[in-house]
Amino acid sequence: MKQSRHVWSERLIERAVWLATRVPYRDDVGVVERFLGGHLSASSLGRLIQEYGGRLEAARVAEAGEEAALPQRGSVVPGEQREATRRGIGVDGALVHIRGEGWKEVKVAVVFAYAPVCRSSLVAEPDGPETPELLDISAQSYCACLGDVEAFEPLQWAEASRRRLPQAWEQVAISDGAEWIRRLYERNYGQATPVVDWYHAMEHVWTAGRLVCGEEGPHLTSWVKRRETALWLGQVHEVVRVIRAEAAELSGEPQQKLLTEATYFERNARRMQYQEFREEGLPIGSGMVEGGACKALVGDRLKGTGMRWSRPGAQAMLTLRAELFSQRWEVAWQLACPKFSQLA
Repeated sequence: MKQSRHVWSERLIERAVWLATRVPYRDDVGVVERFLGGHLSASSLGRLIQEYGGRLEAARVAEAGEEAALPQRGSVVPGEQREATRRGIGVDGALVHIRGEGWKEVKVAVVFAYAPVCRSSLVAEPDGPETPELLDISAQSYCACLGDVEAFEPLQWAEASRRRLPQAWEQVAISDGAEWIRRLYERNYGQATPVVDWYHAMEHVWTAGRLVCGEEGPHLTSWVKRRETALWLGQVHEVVRVIRAEAAELSGEPQQKLLTEATYFERNARRMQYQEFREEGLPIGSGMVEGGACKALVGDRLKGTGMRWSRPGAQAMLTLRAELFSQRWEVAWQLACPKFSQLA
């Protein structure tokens, strides 16, 4: 490792690290040799990721600490006008296998811009729950933390502040309805409209339907379709009424599970007013955090077959990939390696 550091310039190290954030180390070694004209072992690449990703993580944590120390929590200064922008945030969790610990949750956040799609530009305009939103989601940026809520909260707040979400004229906070996310949103984004992701809500409808009707069959499909229509129109109370009525006909564990589903809808009723949200032009799907963050940012690189990570190595990789996916690699690298700007 020391020899390679002597031979390799900071620019070549940066390229090797960039490649290693995209493909597994064993594949990256061949790419490095072919395109960068040098050799680094997989273990050396791992150490580079941990070193430079660790530096970047420390820099971002320090920034988050400074941002969290400010006396305001996203509120507009008296006399200041909100910016004519639409910003949203989505938060979720994904699992990564940590050596000696097993599967641990990575908490991820994506901040994004959104805007209604011009309906006249659509070839067709289907209506109904099969097309939950007609919005343009853009400018996604990310943060990820292999830690508890206390460690994650200042990082996601710093990312939201970096994107000026708290100053946006319109704000939305999307989740799957998990209690820890709801509390995090209440502490940080009091001005945002909280929305439970449509697809997660429908997963709970299907769960309730299977408890009532069994696993498969036309009766299940029909039952779910009626609840879907009610939910699409924001009639959460009707969904709860039906589920509780069905639970009254059962007993034991099935009844308790069905009552749990009813409680889920009751607890999130205000965050499931989908007709109102659609009329206001708000996003109701969390594809940007489910697909963009959990699957692409975390899963595609950290959950390969047989992958086991050290905790520092996983966090370093997550930090680097968050910056890569946020389209600000060059800025992030200068934080990880201050001399880079002089060497480039």
